[in-house]
Amino acid sequence: MSRDVFVMTYLTGGIGEEEHIILIKFEHNKVVDIWCGVGLDRLNSLRKVAKYLSQRRKNPQELHPNLGL
Repeated sequence: MSRDVFVMTYLTGGIGEEEHIILIKFEHNKVVDIWCGVGLDRLNSLRKVAKYLSQRRKNPQELHPNLGL
């Protein structure tokens, strides 16, 4: 968490795990944007989250597999 961004990742599932990514942007202590996506790697550091998102941001299907594009 920083002054204007909160980043969280968490796992769901059992045998088949899925990693979720949540980004929340703040301005003047109010939420102004929320983004969520899905990850396949163990994103247990800010560096890994940033790298994962920058590598996949041009293909929304990889971050949101249920979009059905």
